[in-house]
Amino acid sequence: MSGPAAFSGMLDSCGARARRRFAPARRPLAVAARLPKKGTRVIDVRLYAHLSSASNRGPAEFQVEACPGLTVRDVATQAGIAPEAVYIVMINNDRADLDAALADGDRLGLFPAVSGG
Repeated sequence: MSGPAAFSGMLDSCGARARRRFAPARRPLAVAARLPKKGTRVIDVRLYAHLSSASNRGPAEFQVEACPGLTVRDVATQAGIAPEAVYIVMINNDRADLDAALADGDRLGLFPAVSGG
């Protein structure tokens, strides 16, 4: 087997990890439209579950300007979310707490306590 069919078959047999490695990185247009100006220091924030509807920021994804001494608690408060409502904090895919300091380029994820099965 040769040609594009062989290549796509190879990717399927290698699994999802191989597909991600070979697939071109794309940024959704909605995210690309919100990119800050060059030289601006920003933190990407993502609100999960009902925190996005509790926020006064609107969408579940937004950016805040990085400034010295900024903490997760500050970002939650600025977004209109009570710090007590945040159960899990993730900074760059690592678990953190509400008093963790944020830096330029960080990715912050805020999760509420959820239940279900």
